[in-house]
Amino acid sequence: MINAKFTIALLGAAALLATNASAVVVDLERNNEGTAGGGPTSERMALFQFTAQQPTGTGVIDPFLTIQAEGTEQGYNTSAENPPFDVKRQPNFTRDIQFSDLQKTTVMLNGVSYFQILLDVNEPNGAKSIITLDELQIYTSAQGSQSTTNVSSLGTLRYDLDFFGDSEVRIDASRNSGSGSGDVNIFIPVEAFAGTAPSDYVYLYALFSEGNLKMNPDGTQGGFEEFALVQNITPIPELSSFFPIVGLMVAVGATNVLRRRKAAQQTVAS
Repeated sequence: MINAKFTIALLGAAALLATNASAVVVDLERNNEGTAGGGPTSERMALFQFTAQQPTGTGVIDPFLTIQAEGTEQGYNTSAENPPFDVKRQPNFTRDIQFSDLQKTTVMLNGVSYFQILLDVNEPNGAKSIITLDELQIYTSAQGSQSTTNVSSLGTLRYDLDFFGDSEVRIDASRNSGSGSGDVNIFIPVEAFAGTAPSDYVYLYALFSEGNLKMNPDGTQGGFEEFALVQNITPIPELSSFFPIVGLMVAVGATNVLRRRKAAQQTVAS
């Protein structure tokens, strides 16, 4: 007969493994992308993708949430007069957004529709450049300008970084230079927002560097972190992408020239 205490211990260990089995560390220190999280209306994970330096300073991008504090920092976007937590630059760069605004960011990746959000972090270089995104939740609600400290009451949960387990996104701010250079593109599945009205408000809540204190005891410092909507504008191809096209045009042109010369020679000969 199996010992009862041993059976309980086994079950406890199995439960612990099951709980942590889907916890993910998206490492953007060394890697360029990873997936994590999900939601009650869609279990499809979000894609987190390192983005190379680009012109994303204030006036180029349009931030809707700015957070800044020492150690750890948290907050969500709102146009409330007295926003809670560590939000900054309100009302211009921390404000309400609606689902119709989010819809303008729609992109297709591998046949799947996503909403695109840009995260720009601003931390010191060297050993203090690592910052972790420990919580990321997105809610929708018919009510705007909320100021509650009970984040779970903001509305209908659409996406949660920790939906499958205690996950984090690890970011090295030194991969790009300073504030306004862009760091991470976040692609949230469109299907997670089924039934959302265009006029509904969208709240993005974020918590930074709670899990980072072992690597960087000072936690968050320096400048602010900001989230911005990335409107779906078809990018201009890089110059290298034109080379095959130019080569094809040259080949076609040369073929036409040879055909005309051959036709002219045949006319003279006859």
